[in-house]
Amino acid sequence: MAAVPASIGIVAFAVIRASRGRVAVEAGEAGRKDLRTVVSAAGWVKPRRYAEVSASVSGRIASVLVAEGDAVRRGQVLAQIESTPHDVERRRSRAALVSARAELKRTEAEVQAIRASLEEARRLHADEPASSQALADASARVAAGETLVESQRRRVKEYEAALTSDNEDLDSAVLVAPMDGVVTDLRKQAGEVVIGAQSFQPTVVMTVADLASMEVEVLVAEADIRSVQVGQPADVHVGALSRAPIQGRVSAIGSTAVARGGGGSAGDRRGGSRDFRVTITLENPPAGLRPGLDATAEITTARRVSLAVPLQAVVVRTLGPDGGALDPDLAPSAVATKDMEGEASGVFVVRSGWARFRPVATGARDEGDIEIVGGLTEGETVVTGSRTTLRTLRDRSRVTLEPGGGSR
Repeated sequence: MAAVPASIGIVAFAVIRASRGRVAVEAGEAGRKDLRTVVSAAGWVKPRRYAEVSASVSGRIASVLVAEGDAVRRGQVLAQIESTPHDVERRRSRAALVSARAELKRTEAEVQAIRASLEEARRLHADEPASSQALADASARVAAGETLVESQRRRVKEYEAALTSDNEDLDSAVLVAPMDGVVTDLRKQAGEVVIGAQSFQPTVVMTVADLASMEVEVLVAEADIRSVQVGQPADVHVGALSRAPIQGRVSAIGSTAVARGGGGSAGDRRGGSRDFRVTITLENPPAGLRPGLDATAEITTARRVSLAVPLQAVVVRTLGPDGGALDPDLAPSAVATKDMEGEASGVFVVRSGWARFRPVATGARDEGDIEIVGGLTEGETVVTGSRTTLRTLRDRSRVTLEPGGGSR
């Protein structure tokens, strides 16, 4: 019976001796992965279609008939500016026009009567030379009357134009919705004074937006903008909604850089880094999405299936004269220059319980993986962690794979 415990002890000793000097590592097989390169940027939500409703005439707002968040239809009355001054002007113009038309009508009748008398005199006195002076005077009166008629006709047209303008001003005192949408920004209330379109900066009373078509404007750093192209897909995250990312596509890229932080002009190169405005049109925007919400976007600038390993699996080592990696704790100053071959990026390949450093050529990377374009074959086992272990792992180390870490 004593032989059984002795055999167990022998096996245990053998296992302990075999594992002594080994480094426990995490490992996995190098395989092909879907690599997605992204450019991240922050911005804000805005409607794709919107209209700022401005005052066309100056005055005090008499009433506002909608509230922020109300749905409106095109042509719907939104607000009313006090119309009394414009109504007074219209009545004056209308009275002046009525008077001018009446005066024109009288003058035309008088000229017509003079013209008829002149024609009758010509017919009756065709053979009387003595009447030529009278005929000449009558002709002069007709010409003067016709001149007066033309002058009065011009006055009538001027009064008609003035009345039309007054009518337009009166109509413009009523603010109507230029499109179907939602009132997203109500800036003015009843009683406030607004400046009309005769100013270079008319007062914006409210904004009407089409919330069925939304987009996000983000600021992309100038170092990343060369990778961004129209049509690229993007995942948009809106923190206020706390839900899955919203799908979208890049629809526009600004051609001029803007100063980061809003300082300086678009073309001013002084003052540090610059960003480019990039517009992302959202596909099927969710309910509750509102203009002005903060958003972040991950624009997919490249995507391909390639041989890849986890990012932390690729480490940098100094190569010795035999091509092997020097120990990471060996300071470069302790190695003769002639014995050093420079630094190389590589991975530790596990074979038969040994980890060997192998230089590799890398390519694109995403958040977790990096592409291997040379030096490694699909299916080979590489050390993937832990990060602490990889920082100190030596070439030609005996290793033990941790459970679930991969194949030997």
